Amino acid sequence: MIPCPSCRKASVEGPVCQACNADLRLPLLLDRLGRMCFNRALELLKEGDLTGAENQLCAACALMPLRPEAHRALGKLRAQSGRLGAAVVDLNLAHRLAPEDADAIAALAEVQRLARRERWMLLAVPVALVVLTVGGAVLLLALS
Repeated sequence: MIPCPSCRKASVEGPVCQACNADLRLPLLLDRLGRMCFNRALELLKEGDLTGAENQLCAACALMPLRPEAHRALGKLRAQSGRLGAAVVDLNLAHRLAPEDADAIAALAEVQRLARRERWMLLAVPVALVVLTVGGAVLLLALS
């Protein structure tokens, strides 16, 4: 089954979509290439090659843009690498493509929570520095 790029309905792998009669030969070829990239990414992850795996997952997402599994895997990989903003984008897309996907929902919620925490920390550090600077200046004035 592949999603038809014209009507987005799942279609049995064949030359035409059963719902709208769109030509599926090119989407089928791209889907096969995308699955090859996705499987290669999984192999590279097992070998510990995160950069190679990310490159293969990006290719899989480009070749299979309507399939959520590549976007979900790319989002998780980017989250593990600490790139939370990019991970949120990927996981959000995976969730929109498959709203019932519990794994994508859970991963998206966790990454959004971590991204909020990271943003809060980035905003809190300058405020803390200002407070410490002002407090130090007040202390120096009080001692002199």
